Amino acid sequence: MIDNPEKTKSLMTEMEGFLPITVITTPELIDTLRGKGIRLPKNFICKIKELHYLGDDGGICCGLSLPIEMHDPLIISITHLRINKQHKLAKKIINYQKKRVKKLARYAGSGI
Repeated sequence: MIDNPEKTKSLMTEMEGFLPITVITTPELIDTLRGKGIRLPKNFICKIKELHYLGDDGGICCGLSLPIEMHDPLIISITHLRINKQHKLAKKIINYQKKRVKKLARYAGSGI
């Protein structure tokens, strides 16, 4: 199991109380979006407008508000977003991101 269900649910509940949450895109996300024809500048600032939990496969994912019209909603893993370190939940969100990335790397390396 990658995520601790109780801690993840608790974090999401706390985050919902702060929506929308301002975040910055990672370079990897910008590259992925470019491949889909969506062009955004580096370190693009956007807002998390909704949260979803996609199980161990996807973890906490975020619906983003963007300044462009899109046919389908943009749902992004929270691991591809950076939160301002001054935000009240920054420490908890960053901790979740680090643990998730570390566990994903471990699972990928084990061939599971």
